[in-house]
Amino acid sequence: MWSPGQGVRQLKSQGLKFCIGTDTSVVTALILFSVGVICLRFVPTVPNPGLAWMIFILTGLVALRFCQCTNTVKLLLWFPVGLAWAVSMASQVLQQRLPPALEKQDLVVIGMVDGPVQRTARGGRFDFRVREASHAGKTVPAPSKIRLAAYDVTLLPSERGIWRLTVRLKRPRGIVNPGASFLYESWLFQARIGAAGYVVESEQMPEEALGFSEMLSTATETLRSGFSQFLGSIASRRNAAILSALSVGIREGLVDADWRLLQDTGTVHLVAISGLHIGFVALIAGWFGGGLWRLASTPCQWIPAPVITAMAAALAGGGYAMVAGFTLPTRRALVMLLIVVMAIVLRRRVIPTRLLATTLALVLAFDPLAPLSASFWLSFAAVGVLVVMAMDICRRFPSPG
Repeated sequence: MWSPGQGVRQLKSQGLKFCIGTDTSVVTALILFSVGVICLRFVPTVPNPGLAWMIFILTGLVALRFCQCTNTVKLLLWFPVGLAWAVSMASQVLQQRLPPALEKQDLVVIGMVDGPVQRTARGGRFDFRVREASHAGKTVPAPSKIRLAAYDVTLLPSERGIWRLTVRLKRPRGIVNPGASFLYESWLFQARIGAAGYVVESEQMPEEALGFSEMLSTATETLRSGFSQFLGSIASRRNAAILSALSVGIREGLVDADWRLLQDTGTVHLVAISGLHIGFVALIAGWFGGGLWRLASTPCQWIPAPVITAMAAALAGGGYAMVAGFTLPTRRALVMLLIVVMAIVLRRRVIPTRLLATTLALVLAFDPLAPLSASFWLSFAAVGVLVVMAMDICRRFPSPG
């Protein structure tokens, strides 16, 4: 009789090569790919993507012709692959910018609010996912994502439904100051925002069929707002606002006194949902799910408890990352969590350096613009230091036996 445990063993026996526990050359290839992606961070202008892929193809042809395609050459080819991939994605983002002729014109855009609305006393700010745009009754090309401000509460849309907005936009631009800690134009570029402006008129459209991404966005915002309302029903306004910010990153309810309290207590960094939150939720879910599974002896013979523990942790971590808005830190933590879960399910030994290299490569493959963020460097540098310290401790104090 077939069982899921036998299926996993068959999958391993067929020679499935997962990037955890494989040959060292795989880790080297992942690192070279990552270095190629990161190199775009230090280029003053984005090169032509066709030129980048042409260089990669020519490099490969030369390597095959004159170097007999040794393993070293095969590994080195991953560097131009990473660079070409980053250039291609960056070029697509630049092509999505607002055409100069449409700046400061009245445009009618139809779409959905992307993420939470940052409300203020006079209005608010929000990101808007554009489905179609028109000017003077004619369809015009527009960025798929724009940043808008509403200077009147009556113009502010909600997170649910399809909206028809009349807006005035301008292309992303910012002042570049040497040594500046925050570059607005770079931030817009990393967030894939092709224009910024303000709302002139707003109108909610009749209900219609939504696509998968729109349904996912709506479900996410419904969960976030529902959780925030639940906290508001069981706690005072201030406590509910702080709990919402610390748990799912909803900061709209925080006032200046709340921010001062977080700064004074040294907990302001917890407002940004990160790997700490993902790991904590996954740990609790895995412990609870594995504990319940161990109470039933017969199912444990089909699927071992560690596998159920890992799967419960992955489901909880993925669900929490969705509610938190799939920010860059949550994506990084979720990728690392899924790699560990896959290693447990496939009975592979987890090696910290390979885990870190795999996570770095996957994060950069999904988001080649991540190196523009300071949090990218801080998070991976911190994890790298912890891995080196752990390896040094293990070497100095080996386990007995």
